[in-house]
Amino acid sequence: MLKRIQFACLAAIFSGISFATSADTLDFTEIGATGILGTTDITLSNATLTSYGNNFFVYAPGATGESNGKGSICAMQIGCRADMEISFNEKVMDLTFGVFGYAAGDAVSISAFNDGALVQSLLITSETFVDFSGFGVIDRLFFDDVATGGHGLGYNDFSFSSVSVSAVPLPAAFPLFGAAMVGLGLLGWKRKKI
Repeated sequence: MLKRIQFACLAAIFSGISFATSADTLDFTEIGATGILGTTDITLSNATLTSYGNNFFVYAPGATGESNGKGSICAMQIGCRADMEISFNEKVMDLTFGVFGYAAGDAVSISAFNDGALVQSLLITSETFVDFSGFGVIDRLFFDDVATGGHGLGYNDFSFSSVSVSAVPLPAAFPLFGAAMVGLGLLGWKRKKI
């Protein structure tokens, strides 16, 4: 029991890392324009979006029935049938968003990544609410349009928690306390050995 307490104390003392989360969304009204944008890259305050088609189409708030008033988006090639990537400025968790505009033949594979590793991939073939909240931390989404028809899908109502990690400076007394705990552990080990 003493060893577990000592280990927990040392872990708390020497971790020096602080995590903070804050609720966030992708706000397409930041762009200041709606309709065909004539660009394949969009920079928002918290993410960068890349279309692997020839454009983006931004819908005005309320045009697609989103609930957060931040507008909607799709990547364009033939209609909204283009691959798209979202790279978040900070890691996110509890990610959810809506998919709209389904027509027969529309399909998209949505993959979530963290530090280049695949976290989860979902195949979407209908208008739905996508919930990645159970899959941990994410820093990038890739939308692979695998449609065999239809006009392509759009996306809205992004909701997530931004995760920021920061180092916390250790007070000077913490290393001394840690050394004392190690000394007590060694003393206990020596007594047990005798």
